[in-house]
Amino acid sequence: MDLKLQTIDHDLDVSTGDVEILTGREAVSQNLRIRLQFFLAEWFLDARIGIPYYEKILVKNPGTNVVRSIFRQAITTTPGIAELVSLATDYDGTTRTLSITFTAKTTDDEILEFSEEFIILG
Repeated sequence: MDLKLQTIDHDLDVSTGDVEILTGREAVSQNLRIRLQFFLAEWFLDARIGIPYYEKILVKNPGTNVVRSIFRQAITTTPGIAELVSLATDYDGTTRTLSITFTAKTTDDEILEFSEEFIILG
């Protein structure tokens, strides 16, 4: 269960006039989106969490296997994810965009299709 956030600016979504609660696949999907945008050491209360974008991904010639491993770990350790079925990543250095597409099975036995393009500013 989670509070619904807007997809563009990540503020609380009150477009219906009230705060919405997400459950199930929608809550897991929102949690994944947040986790995948979170830079390592970004949160001052626990510098150990986050994706090591500066250290491992936004470097010259990042290793494809290393990048996939980082995202595989982030996805499979997300609460609500039971199994990662498929994963594809694509980084475009010119536009500084990272595309992540994957299929996962939730702990509720639902299939979650995820495709997101992140603009990496760093």
